[in-house]
Amino acid sequence: MKICDLEKCTGCGACMVSCPRKCITMGESDNAGTIRPIINEAECIKCGLCQKACHVLCNISNSKSLKCYAARSSDEIIRNNGASGGIASLMYKYMVGRNIFSMGTSFDSNGGVSYKEVSSEADIEWARDSKFVYSDMTNVFEAYKEKLGEGMECVFIGLPCQVAALKRFLELHKVNQNRILFVDIVCHGTPNFKHLREHLDYIERKRKKKVDRVYFRQPLSNYKFSCYSGGKRIWSRTMYGNDTYYRGFSLGVFFRENCYRCLYANTYRVSDITLGDYSGLGTVKKFAGDKSQMSLVLCNTERGIEWFDKLCKAGMVEYYLRPVEEAINAPGNQQLRCPSSKPIQKEMFDGVYLCTRDFEKSARYAMRKLFIKYYLFFPIEGSKYIIKRIVPNRLKRLIKSMGE
Repeated sequence: MKICDLEKCTGCGACMVSCPRKCITMGESDNAGTIRPIINEAECIKCGLCQKACHVLCNISNSKSLKCYAARSSDEIIRNNGASGGIASLMYKYMVGRNIFSMGTSFDSNGGVSYKEVSSEADIEWARDSKFVYSDMTNVFEAYKEKLGEGMECVFIGLPCQVAALKRFLELHKVNQNRILFVDIVCHGTPNFKHLREHLDYIERKRKKKVDRVYFRQPLSNYKFSCYSGGKRIWSRTMYGNDTYYRGFSLGVFFRENCYRCLYANTYRVSDITLGDYSGLGTVKKFAGDKSQMSLVLCNTERGIEWFDKLCKAGMVEYYLRPVEEAINAPGNQQLRCPSSKPIQKEMFDGVYLCTRDFEKSARYAMRKLFIKYYLFFPIEGSKYIIKRIVPNRLKRLIKSMGE
């Protein structure tokens, strides 16, 4: 039984949840740890529900953006603790105070990223953090089906493919969608969790400490990948620095294969509201205000416009109406026009990883020229790198002991 082409599968899990025989599981389908459905053919009755639940095989409703805003939270604390202007965080805050059901992504350094209910303001802390890695949404489907069936108002915030998956699942099960708002986050692509876990293993060996908290965008530092252990930061690198995972993510070196052919990276949006960083602010129409910590808000449906208007009337948002084309055509918003392109380093990384199963070695080989340029541009870091490579370990231990 085939559901969809493997290279197009987003690993959403709607097929597994919809299977009446429970003969589908989600698991690693290759050596890179790509999560896809695995079918027990002996139990399969060929009912076809898995194919009907697959958003890749179905036409999902979408629309052109109607309005565009540059916006940020009126609450400085939310802005400083969240990504960009903190719009997603204040949406969670609005929902918690009004008994609106929502779920957010929670990161576990061992188990990966999965969805949990956001039921209190304390939950916003883990829900708002950016997660540049694949997330498991298999528990989302039944949760929203149940809440909508009870007549609750709901909001789902996720990646475009996840929004499409939930919309298709609810449609298949004839669930009324009049009480749910769909919000998608502009997505560049998602690496497999296996690669991130291997990189965290490397950091833990290097620092001799267990990583218990990861920030993919350290608050108030724009883009910075930071790891913590016991509340103390033990690792911090910029996106264009010398961190193999973060640099590879910025280039799209180890995204899932479906990300390079994303069905939703275009001007037709799958959700009511699209959120992201506001790249290109002021390039089409002059903007005289403060551009810092500004989020992009695209309202793609009348429902999206009404919902964003509620936030504005509640005094939660500082907002500026902008031309839609300004956001869509900005260089930093490529995914509002087309999917991430597959870089030449992708094939190099995959080839070495297939032979070595060593993430660090594969990533450094694939991006070696970029790292050389980085070390040449930052001579202090370059000197440290050279010393680490040429000084014997015994001598390095002696030098370290003398300084203690």
